[in-house]
Amino acid sequence: MKNKVLAAIIFIISIILGIAVLKGYLIHLDNYIYDLIIKLKCPFFTNFFKVISFLFSTYAVIFYCIIILIFLRDKKYCYFICLTMIGEVLLNNIIKIIFKRPRPDILPMVVEKSYSFPSGHTMAATVFIIVMGNYFINKNIKFKKIIIFIEIMIIMLVGISRIYLGVHYFTDIIGALIISYSFLLSFKDDKIITKYLKRGHLNDNEN
Repeated sequence: MKNKVLAAIIFIISIILGIAVLKGYLIHLDNYIYDLIIKLKCPFFTNFFKVISFLFSTYAVIFYCIIILIFLRDKKYCYFICLTMIGEVLLNNIIKIIFKRPRPDILPMVVEKSYSFPSGHTMAATVFIIVMGNYFINKNIKFKKIIIFIEIMIIMLVGISRIYLGVHYFTDIIGALIISYSFLLSFKDDKIITKYLKRGHLNDNEN
């Protein structure tokens, strides 16, 4: 129950952030961060961030889910991952429609047609990487710190890539991170989900 209450509070904070964004209170911060990141602009970083961005596009995540369904033996966790990603995509699109924040008014390096807040790529990366990371941590607890480090690096790179490519503001990334954390926290210690997943592990062990 505590986690669900905390998740609700964090989600409310993300809504407040979204309102502040629409009012233009944080535009100077957005511009400042963009000016810092765009200083990295060069052919290498442009190609690098385009690849990073593509790896966590909607189509890419759908592909990952299909691969997981085919090859991951723990089918209960497969279904959990896929349903989690579907929930993340729906939540992201609902919030985008509510706030209807236009994309940055600069020359973007890639084409995006949806609204800006919150970043869909960042939410997809955060939810997918953490859910998958938790699976590997449970399998290899001694590599926990390494896995967490890799998770943080990937999520950071995805967020930076979206700002660098000119399709998101810094606050879009922050909003996506906060909403993703709230979304994941709402599942933590959920008795129904925990029981469902444990039952799946038991069935796999029996096989």
